Formats: sequence, structure tokens, C-alpha cells
Amino acid sequence: MSSPRFNSVEEYLASVDPTKERTLRSVIDFVLTQFRELESKISWNVPTIHRNGKYVVGICAYKRHLTFSPWSPRVIEDFKVRLGNFVVWKNCFQIPVDREIDRQLVKDLVRQTSRAGLVSLEFFRSTLALRRAREARELPDGTGECLLSVSGDGDLACRCIEAVLCPSFLSG
Repeated sequence: MSSPRFNSVEEYLASVDPTKERTLRSVIDFVLTQFRELESKISWNVPTIHRNGKYVVGICAYKRHLTFSPWSPRVIEDFKVRLGNFVVWKNCFQIPVDREIDRQLVKDLVRQTSRAGLVSLEFFRSTLALRRAREARELPDGTGECLLSVSGDGDLACRCIEAVLCPSFLSG
């Protein structure tokens, strides 16, 4: 069974439980209020924030956490100390589902990501390769876990894409 395709951020938010929806909405609304030049949209079937077609950050819901993705190892490294209370990966970090957001941290992350103008090239390469493999039906359903174990330290932003393309990944 494939996951539903969302046409808008509102559709995505309506699909998650109320606690996740509240936290996701608070982050998205805060970012859009603080940075008027940014817009939200659905990309890879999850909410993303972008400026002039360039991705700034993404946020998505999982079974037990939310993931905030600046999609930049450099930005994550720059904020490693401030992200100390979170589960941190190469390109993103996990937010507990019901946690009040640290508005200053989110604002600083968005500002830094925007300033750096970064969306990691390896993120797009990995995403494109995975998408092409899925479209060519070279990967059976549920291969997200296998790809993660092979890639070892692959960035979590790519894991978000794997979860969208391999729905069984979300059930793990």
C-alpha cells in the first residue's frame, strides 16, 4: 500500500495526529512569520520552506518524532552545541513530538541556512539516484532500511526521501 500524496502543506498537516500537527504548524508558521520572503510547499511529499525555488529547511513527522532538516552538514556542525539535547544526524535533527519549539534556535538555523545558500549536493545526488532506482523498479518495496545500512552515515534528509518512497520504512 502506498502512502498518500499530498498537494499542500495543509493536506499534510491534516494527515498527522493533533499533537504532531500543532508542533509542525508552530514551526512552519513561526518561520514564515519571521522570514516573509520564504514560502512553504510540499516537496518529496513533506513540508518544505523555500525561497525562490531554493530549499531552506524541511520538517516532517514520523511515528515517534519530527525531523527538522536544514539539509546542510555545515549548518548542523555549526549548531552542534545548541542541538545537544536533540538526536542529531548529518543534515538534520529530531524533535520530540510534543516539545515546545526553541524559537531562537529555529530562527538562527533558518537564517544560517539561508545565508549559506546551502542544500547539500550529496542530498540531491542521493535523492535523484534513489528516485531513479524506484522509478525503474530496481528497488523492491521496503529497501529503505537496506539502503541505510549500506550507506552507513548517509544524511537523514535522504532518509526522509527513502521513507516517502519506501513506506515500510516508516513502520520500523
